[in-house]
Amino acid sequence: MRTRLSDGAQEDLRSAMLHYEEARAGLGGEFLDEVDALVAGIGERPLSSATS
Repeated sequence: MRTRLSDGAQEDLRSAMLHYEEARAGLGGEFLDEVDALVAGIGERPLSSATS
């Protein structure tokens, strides 16, 4: 399944990335790498945490 973040979510991630980058050089990139991996996992297994 293909995943897409809303414009608002992308703006929030960019803001968070800049915040982390100010704390330590490279930390913002590490944060985005983790988010990308999590979003990819959701796309690969969209029902893995579904509850009924």
